[in-house]
Amino acid sequence: MRWILYFFLSLPVAALGVAGGLWIGSRCVSWYRISSFEGGSGYFVIGIGLLGGMVGLITGLVTAGILGPQEGAGCLRAFFSVVGILVGLAVVTTGLCWVRADIPPQIDGRPLRIEVELLLPVGVTNSPVVASGDSKLELTSLAHQTGRASETGELRVKEARFEYRQTVEEVLAEHRGEKINRLAAGVSARKRKP
Repeated sequence: MRWILYFFLSLPVAALGVAGGLWIGSRCVSWYRISSFEGGSGYFVIGIGLLGGMVGLITGLVTAGILGPQEGAGCLRAFFSVVGILVGLAVVTTGLCWVRADIPPQIDGRPLRIEVELLLPVGVTNSPVVASGDSKLELTSLAHQTGRASETGELRVKEARFEYRQTVEEVLAEHRGEKINRLAAGVSARKRKP
């Protein structure tokens, strides 16, 4: 008979777990840029919500079983204990997801823009202005040697100039991730052989 009481005590906590899971899932969709192609982001959010509901139900049953409330104030104490545990789990989970995410940095609410100048080696005499091919600058965020997010910037080859016998190209790119570990520039001028 006691477990029926514990089960009904855990139902509102499970509903709170579903709500928290849906909120965490929706944040993760934007933080991790989960595609909505064929409902992928929606399925992800619903899955995290259901997982939150299961965690809420199990946490409620275990905590109620340990505290053993019978009636009145004991049930209320068990309920608020479970809610506190669930909120703590949600805060820790959200923090871990936020720390691992590629969240674009902002200054005054606007995305950060990076301007880069590339200096070609001194021995390069061909001007990139007359070079053929596609030139780009790519910023990639890496995690465990795997690219998580990348952004390709505009390489203004037509504005290249010579300074101190080196070619300078101004580049404008928007940086989308926090951690830049690789900078790749495809410049179609003649390259040195190692």
